[in-house]
Amino acid sequence: NKVSVVDYYSNRIRLEKEFPMGIGYCSLGKYNGSDELYVPSNDGWLYILNAATLEQKDRIYVAGYRIGSVVSVNDKLFVGSSDMTSGTYANCVKSYDRGSKAMLGRTGYWDATRLMHLTGTTIELVDLSINLIPVDLSYYQFDANGVPVSRLNDSYHSDYQMDVSVFRSFPDGSRFITSGYGTVFNKSLLFDRYLKPNGTY
Repeated sequence: NKVSVVDYYSNRIRLEKEFPMGIGYCSLGKYNGSDELYVPSNDGWLYILNAATLEQKDRIYVAGYRIGSVVSVNDKLFVGSSDMTSGTYANCVKSYDRGSKAMLGRTGYWDATRLMHLTGTTIELVDLSINLIPVDLSYYQFDANGVPVSRLNDSYHSDYQMDVSVFRSFPDGSRFITSGYGTVFNKSLLFDRYLKPNGTY
């Protein structure tokens, strides 16, 4: 439940901010020329901090018992919430306008997921389930206004190794990698390869 600012060159902690509850996967972003840190929490609030000072600038109430992650893309915030007021898991991924804080849309397959933006794409995201075993994988596309356009769910369901804590996009956004096995998928959620041919850790 703590966020730290670390000086890269001296390896010393410059600032720390502690939250009274657990937090999810955070995200850096820029809004109106200012660097911001978005911190999802287990009380249903998404906190917006000044990235340099960790001072709170604003917050958005997302609802639910926890928020798994947040991603900032083009002045829009995408959150892996646990808000099931729609009556189903299938609407827990929510999008918000950073400026107005208005909700723009919702989609999804599971609650409190870890979202990741596919680098180089307009607004294409993938997510991994945090609370589900085996880990489930999904893809989402949003339009420029943050409204969901399409979604796709993993067809393998545990055939390949995935790890929510190891999750990065390739530079062109066409593929991404997850797990200590180096599992590579393309953005159509088709398995590409393990970094090691035999799939060893």
